[in-house]
Amino acid sequence: MKQPLMTGTLVLLAACSTVSYDPPSNEAVRDYIVAGELAEQDRVRTDRRGGWTYVNDRFIIFRGRDQDYLLEFRRECRELLGPVVVADLRRDHRNLRPRFDTISGCMIQKIYAIDEGQSIELKALGEAPGDRN
Repeated sequence: MKQPLMTGTLVLLAACSTVSYDPPSNEAVRDYIVAGELAEQDRVRTDRRGGWTYVNDRFIIFRGRDQDYLLEFRRECRELLGPVVVADLRRDHRNLRPRFDTISGCMIQKIYAIDEGQSIELKALGEAPGDRN
């Protein structure tokens, strides 16, 4: 009785481990920025509820106080989905600014304002695996 249960569990685990996430390329996201004529922002008002959704190692969707924002990092930020938590650097706890502040230890290069529909489209570019925070 235990052996069929163990075998079934192992088969199920193997099936779950084969599901993979193929994030959109940086070029696909940059094309979306150009096509959508996204406006670059100099800051994002934040609060304690702000979290983010992974797009790829270079971009995330950040939930600000009033709306969502697409954040671009200066470099590939592999720490976003890693097991190690790195403290964020902020000059002002109420605002998130490009070129000064970090998320998971990665410097934010640019911030673009996006609406709810654009947020959904960006998540669907690579079928984003989920939210953080």
